[in-house]
Amino acid sequence: MTATSLRNRPLPQQAPAARQPLVIAHRGFSHVAPENTAHAVHRAAAACADAVEIDVQRTRDGHLVAIHDRTFRRTTDIATRWPGRADD
Repeated sequence: MTATSLRNRPLPQQAPAARQPLVIAHRGFSHVAPENTAHAVHRAAAACADAVEIDVQRTRDGHLVAIHDRTFRRTTDIATRWPGRADD
């Protein structure tokens, strides 16, 4: 996993005990914007997150896509558009 700083500074490998914990926005600020999108990343930065962690999956044909799940079932209408392919 790689985390990217939103504050243009390197992330520490370990947070010193005296510091507050780092806030890492998983999938961006997905509570207010679609997860794993540029909008979610910008909203996380505006909310003062220290970093964002975006999920990436490789498709069967080798392309990388920004999505948390291994299938599109939860985030799309694939079951309606392509019945029988929702778990591909």
